[in-house]
Amino acid sequence: MTDDTFTKEQLDGFHTAAQSLKLYRRAELETEDGVSLIEKLYVDPLPNEHIYQTMLKANTTFIMGRKGTGKSTVFQRARRGLRTAPGSTSAYVDIKTVYESSQVDGALFERLRRIDNSLSGDSLKQLLLYQAFIKAVITAIRDELRETIRISFWDRLKRSRLQSIDELFEGLDDLLADADVEHYISVTGLKAVSSTQKRQAESEISQASSLGASVGLQSAAVRATIGAEAVDKTSMAEEDKFADILMRTFNMKEYITRLKNLLQGISITRLFVFVDDFSELPESAMKLVVDTLLAPLNNWSEELIKFKVAAYPGRVYYGSIDRTKIDEINLDLYSLYGTSDVAAMEEKAIDFTRRLVEKRLDYYCGNTSSFFAEQSAEDIWRLLFYATMANPRNLGYILFYVFESNLIYGRPVTTTSIRDAARRY
Repeated sequence: MTDDTFTKEQLDGFHTAAQSLKLYRRAELETEDGVSLIEKLYVDPLPNEHIYQTMLKANTTFIMGRKGTGKSTVFQRARRGLRTAPGSTSAYVDIKTVYESSQVDGALFERLRRIDNSLSGDSLKQLLLYQAFIKAVITAIRDELRETIRISFWDRLKRSRLQSIDELFEGLDDLLADADVEHYISVTGLKAVSSTQKRQAESEISQASSLGASVGLQSAAVRATIGAEAVDKTSMAEEDKFADILMRTFNMKEYITRLKNLLQGISITRLFVFVDDFSELPESAMKLVVDTLLAPLNNWSEELIKFKVAAYPGRVYYGSIDRTKIDEINLDLYSLYGTSDVAAMEEKAIDFTRRLVEKRLDYYCGNTSSFFAEQSAEDIWRLLFYATMANPRNLGYILFYVFESNLIYGRPVTTTSIRDAARRY
């Protein structure tokens, strides 16, 4: 087989398809012009797009899977679908970045600890986390609504006034600005008044003088009198002293209420907050995020906020979130396809592997079968599953390596080349 078996367009397409599977974190599936491809490339691991449909439900959802299992891709597909869902919008929050941005240098914490009446370390962490989170959510909502308006918001605008959109963005900007303002309330339960007496001594000297003169024809006499009077005056004054204790506050409920009123102005009643990188947090930070943010907002946001949380299996903290009232999705094979029948589980996973690769190659190359040796096509799909456990990112690397070892030399993908690629990976 010669090196011109595949056209340059086919090779470039295969290379791009492999790279698209290797993407990690929040990397978007889109064209060079920034047009989203998620609707064309998304492949649901379950029939009838069950995972995608579950993500659209107005329930808090924890989606779990190891690295590369497609959590971010599911997030992208769900957020894209919400742009056309009536009464809904979304916000993407990288919780690890939010948490890190709210941290204070350890040396500063130690200095604060030695200052009387300063906030405790835990209180300061909660306060800064509130502030960083609400700013991240509002910024994400603003960006998402702008994108929604650009893509698919015009039908909704027919039912709403353009002025309402302007007022919404102005209101979001005001919320962002207000989040940076320090707020205090008095928490003095009893004013302890102490009185002190202050003695003020004043000395006043008043002088009275008179001068008299009597001149006679025969004698002259001068009569003079000088008088002086010293007066001491004392005044008493009382000074009242009391301490008014102020506490710095961040009223999260007030911000959520204001946000809810702004969104209702354009008929949005549901906010889906996509929380990524949750399991990347240290355990103590994970508990702080759940206890301070996720659980309270999930429980008392009056159905406005629903969280979609991406996490790793076995590394999740729920706190006071009622697990009977949330959805859980696990992208690992044994949870998706069951463990009671290993053969059936493998067949379902192999089918997902095939559908995923074929959809990418069909879009980028226009033809899938020409890249694989015909006599061993079924073995290739099975071997690709064994080499990657149907992990999309692993598939991207395996396809990239067989591209380098075989395709650029005009040779199709074989079972041997997949084994070599798996060993290399």
